[in-house]
Amino acid sequence: KCNNPLYCTDPGKQELNEFAFHSEVGYVAHQWDLKPFAEFGYAYFSKDYHPVFSGHSTWGRWYMGNQTPWINFNTNQQVIRGQIGFSPLPNLTTRFLYFNTQLVSGTGGPISQEFQLTVDWFPLKPLWVGLLFSYGDGGNALVENKLTNLFTKTAAGNQDTFDVVVGSSVSF
Repeated sequence: KCNNPLYCTDPGKQELNEFAFHSEVGYVAHQWDLKPFAEFGYAYFSKDYHPVFSGHSTWGRWYMGNQTPWINFNTNQQVIRGQIGFSPLPNLTTRFLYFNTQLVSGTGGPISQEFQLTVDWFPLKPLWVGLLFSYGDGGNALVENKLTNLFTKTAAGNQDTFDVVVGSSVSF
């Protein structure tokens, strides 16, 4: 059943001209004690792109709390990301990130703009602990285009959010 009219296709009539693109460029000043860095990233998913998951696996660099239900399992989006930060110790990184997410085709301006502060700590080689504070300024694009969350089948909103996330993992 088609819960989202913008993405409805008839079986056997899909056009196979999907397109996705992801690029990043950055610089780290290794010669300085705090190892400051800056990075710019861009991701694009065409309107007809049908991902199972379109997010990025680097949690601390691509987590977007206000947009997670939309971004991870949808399409028709472009994301501009910038970050600055420093690594005062080999096992500690602090970064400030900015995300601007918009629909590739549609109206209403951005889906969201997000600002976040992330700290990644590796106390032992296989152990990682992360702390993230994120503020999302919800845009009007999802509401104006009457788009829905594919899991809840409810209309997507434009509410601002504040997230605090703690994550950890063990590699072996």
